[in-house]
Amino acid sequence: MKIKKKTYLTFSIITVVFIILTACSNNFTEVRIEVSDIKVIDFNKYDKIVYADLAIESPPKGFTPVNELNLFFLEDFAKIIGKDIQHFEVKEEPGKKREDIIAEAYKDSPNTLLITGKVTFEIKTRSKIREVKNKEGKKEKKFVPVQHWTLKVKIEIIEAGKGEALFKKTYSEKTAEPDISDPKYNFDDLFFEINNRFQKDITNIKRTQRRYLLFN
Repeated sequence: MKIKKKTYLTFSIITVVFIILTACSNNFTEVRIEVSDIKVIDFNKYDKIVYADLAIESPPKGFTPVNELNLFFLEDFAKIIGKDIQHFEVKEEPGKKREDIIAEAYKDSPNTLLITGKVTFEIKTRSKIREVKNKEGKKEKKFVPVQHWTLKVKIEIIEAGKGEALFKKTYSEKTAEPDISDPKYNFDDLFFEINNRFQKDITNIKRTQRRYLLFN
């Protein structure tokens, strides 16, 4: 009941405001204007932008999305921000953390942005009863393996030298019972959704809003 009262009160206030406005002026017109969202990072301020390989944890057997990640960050994202992105291939060193290797490589690179992070696969497999056709073509119930995928992508954009993270966020997407035989398709499907969310968060997207002009 509280929700209904609050909704009714809000509607009443809006109605009163509308009546006051129309009483003050019988003439108003609707206009549409483009509004730019606040840019999280101004990439044009930096001389160099570098993509340092994302760490990949627990990938499915037979598939590691190195090429897919390179394609997005070095080509697709480069087009989105309108700047070339260089590639730093991270080579693991015993006793050294990944982030330290990246930071050390660019400690003397002022005015440089580093894009890095981590991709984590969480894949759970279980058995489920399904109707399948046997060799004779007859349907029968049988236990078959099914999977549940969770893809987490942590993306960090760091100002080299200072080590300051200008952007840091972990995205997560899930899918139930994907095709076990095609891990690349499953990854592409989930990563596409994450890409869209990341692009909206990081880039300057124009959107249309409605405004009303009142005339006396």
